[in-house]
Amino acid sequence: MATDDASVAELASQIRRKHGRTLNRLVRKVFSDSGEVRPGDVDSATGLPRRIPPSIEAPAITTRDAEVRVLASRMLDLGAAVPRLPSGSTGVWVSVSAHHARTRAPVRIDLLERQAWALALFRPDWEPFLNPQGEVGGGATHFCYYLDANGRPVIASPITP
Repeated sequence: MATDDASVAELASQIRRKHGRTLNRLVRKVFSDSGEVRPGDVDSATGLPRRIPPSIEAPAITTRDAEVRVLASRMLDLGAAVPRLPSGSTGVWVSVSAHHARTRAPVRIDLLERQAWALALFRPDWEPFLNPQGEVGGGATHFCYYLDANGRPVIASPITP
């Protein structure tokens, strides 16, 4: 990642310590039927799932009066859709956004914290496999982990001409 990796890892560790049970609950949901998103479940016009994926909310670490919302889902059989991935690959999509704790108005939190929440979902050694996917309106940042057919993280190989 293009940011201060030590700071992100430190924040992710802090998030795991404070919110470990909540994070584990989300991961269990992601790997259950409620976390599955199949190609037919995605709106072709927007590219977004037709139903709300599993999520958690917790106090932000770096921004006072902010709550972080983390949504996560699992896209099945990405190997067919993304030729750079091995057959049978899946993707775990993670979206991190924040809102004011009282008014619920969207607020932006530091990019390092957004990355840290995405990293905190899984083991620290998965950090090299986190793929930033960009931002959308409202300050949500999207990330993806690609997993092989055995559930191990993989790096999508670069596209070659």
